Amino acid sequence: MLDGSLLVPGEQSYNALNNTYIIMIMPFDLFGKGRYQYTIKAFCEEDKEVQMQDGATRIFLNTHGKNKEEVRPELIEYQ
Repeated sequence: MLDGSLLVPGEQSYNALNNTYIIMIMPFDLFGKGRYQYTIKAFCEEDKEVQMQDGATRIFLNTHGKNKEEVRPELIEYQ
């Protein structure tokens, strides 16, 4: 629904849409795994090889992560 207005009227393929990045900066660990960054893309629960090719990527940044060795120093300094 968010991207529908970006399509030319009558367009039947969502492949015409640009990739979308939704970035949330959280002052807490939404998933409780201690990571500074969680990158989420949609996949099928029953068969993880089946993925949505909708171009949507959701990135959740946690300002209180614990995995410094897995992220760029700039991300940690940003908090």
